[in-house]
Amino acid sequence: MEFWHALGGWSGLLDAALAAALAAWVAVLLSSARDERPALLSWLGWGLLFLLCSRTTGWLLGRRFLSPDELPSAMPLSGTWESWRFSMFAGAAAFACLRRGWRSPPLGAFCGFLFAALGFCAYRWLIIASAWRLAGAFAGPLLIWSLPFWLSGSCAAVAAALLHPDLAGYRGRIMSLLFLVWFAGAIFCHWRLETGWDLGPRSLAEAAKLAPPVDARDVGVAWLKSTRTQPYAFEEKKPELAGVSISQANLVRVYEYLEAHHFRSLFARQGLNLLRQGWFFWWDAERALKASALTYPGRVVPDYRLATGLLRAGPQTRERLETLKSLSEMAKPRKAGFEDVTQSQYIFEGFSGAFARFGDEEQARWWLVKIDGLWPIYEKKIEVTPVESVHDGEVSGSVLLATAPAAGLLVGLFYVGVTTAPEASISGGTLSDSAPADAEGRFRFATLGPGRYYLGLMGETQVLRGRIHDSPGVFEITQDTPVAHLAPILIDREGPP
Repeated sequence: MEFWHALGGWSGLLDAALAAALAAWVAVLLSSARDERPALLSWLGWGLLFLLCSRTTGWLLGRRFLSPDELPSAMPLSGTWESWRFSMFAGAAAFACLRRGWRSPPLGAFCGFLFAALGFCAYRWLIIASAWRLAGAFAGPLLIWSLPFWLSGSCAAVAAALLHPDLAGYRGRIMSLLFLVWFAGAIFCHWRLETGWDLGPRSLAEAAKLAPPVDARDVGVAWLKSTRTQPYAFEEKKPELAGVSISQANLVRVYEYLEAHHFRSLFARQGLNLLRQGWFFWWDAERALKASALTYPGRVVPDYRLATGLLRAGPQTRERLETLKSLSEMAKPRKAGFEDVTQSQYIFEGFSGAFARFGDEEQARWWLVKIDGLWPIYEKKIEVTPVESVHDGEVSGSVLLATAPAAGLLVGLFYVGVTTAPEASISGGTLSDSAPADAEGRFRFATLGPGRYYLGLMGETQVLRGRIHDSPGVFEITQDTPVAHLAPILIDREGPP
C-alpha cells in the first residue's frame, strides 16, 4: 500500500505508463548493435527508471484543474523527503537492471537524486503556472497541461547524458541548461510574482482578509410580480459567490485591497468580478455602476455592457448622463473590451439605447453605425431606440409589516423595458434603483424614464416568509401617466408564504 501510495494511485500508474513508454523509446535510441542485452530487460530498466517520475507527475495531473481562486499549497517536508528517498532507490534499481556493472546502483541513485530535484522544481513551476492563470496569462493553463511531459522529457535528457557515451562531452551543458530553466527560472519567476503580483496568499479571501462564508446569513427576497401560479415569488439567497462571502463589509475590503495594489494582483480579476456581482446582489445600483465602470490602464477594462444596462434602467439624472458620456469617450478609441464581435454588438447597442434613453439621438445613431461596421454583410438594419424625453417619472408607495411600518426593509425597483409581453412571461428585469423604507414604511423613486417596472423586497428571511398582500405586479410609466402611486404593500407574517 505504501508503494502504491508513493506512485500516486491510479493517476500515478497512468503517468508511470506514459513515462515508461517514453523511457522505452529512449532506450531504443540508446541501444547499439554490439549490445546483446535482451530488449525486454532494457525496457524494464528504463521503465523502473521513469517510475520515480510518477509521484510528481501523478500529483500534477491529478490536480491539473485547480480551483480558480486558490493556489497549490506548500509541499510538506515529510512528503518531499519521502519522494527523494523513493527516487534514489528507484534510480539505483533501474540502473542495476541495465547491467552497467557495480557502478550502476550509485550512478542510478545519483540520477534519482537529480530526478527528485527536477520534480521539486516542477512543483514550484506548478505554483507559477497557477499564478499566471489567475493573472490571466495564456501561458498558465498551457504550462499546467504540459508540465508532466516537460518533466519526463527532462528526466530522459538527464538519463541520456549519464548513460550515452556520445553525450559524455555534453553532460555539463545539459545539466547547466536544465538547472537554468528548472531551478533558476523558477526562482526568478517566483520572485517576480511575489514582488509584483502579491504571490503568497492562496486565495482572495486570505489576501484581502475576508470574513468566512459561514458567518454570512441568508437573506430573503420577494419579487412582486406575478408568475404562472401566484402573484409574487419568494426565495432565499446566500450572500456567497464562488465560496467567498459577499457581505457588504467584505466587498469594501476587496475594493480597498485592489486599490492598495493598484489592481496588480493575482486575484484582481476575481476581486473585480466579486465587486460587480456583489453590489448587484445587494441592489446597490450606484456602487454596482461604479464597479462596472472601474478602469485601470493596461489591467482593468470597464464592463461596458453592464454599465450601459444600469444607466439605461436607472434614474435619468444629470450625474448619470455625465457618467455615460465619460464611458462613451473612454470606449470610442479603445480596443480593450471589444475583442469579441458578438459582445461588441451588445455593447454598441447598450450605448445607443442608453443615449436614446437620455434623449441624445446623435450619439445613439453614432453607436449604431459601429454595429454596421461589425457585420458588413448583415442585411437587416438595426434602428435606433426611440428617443425619449420623459425623465421625471416617479414611483411611490409604502410597505407594512402586519400593521406597523416595515422600516428599513430594502425596496428595489427593476426596469423591464418597453414591452407588451404578459407579466407572467417576464423572467427578470435590470436593477434601476433601491432604497430602504423610511420610519413610516414609505419609499419613493424619482427622475425615471418611461417603461415597465416591478418591485422587489429584501430583508430577513423570517420577515418575508409571510403572505404578501396587494403586490403591485408590473406597472408602467408613460408620457401621459408619469407618476405611479402604488397601494400599500402588506406583509402578513402569520400567513403562509
